[in-house]
Amino acid sequence: MEIARKEKVNAIRVYFLAHGKKAKSEKDYSVIKSLIQKGIVSGWRIGNSA
Repeated sequence: MEIARKEKVNAIRVYFLAHGKKAKSEKDYSVIKSLIQKGIVSGWRIGNSA
């Protein structure tokens, strides 16, 4: 909730990004950056790793 309020996005959006949803905007990247800084996620995946 704290990150959602800070970044002015829906808490559901933060949840989906934290669980691997693809970032589609600068705001999404900002949310992911906040999640990394708080240690909630370890990083993000770039491209297809299949």
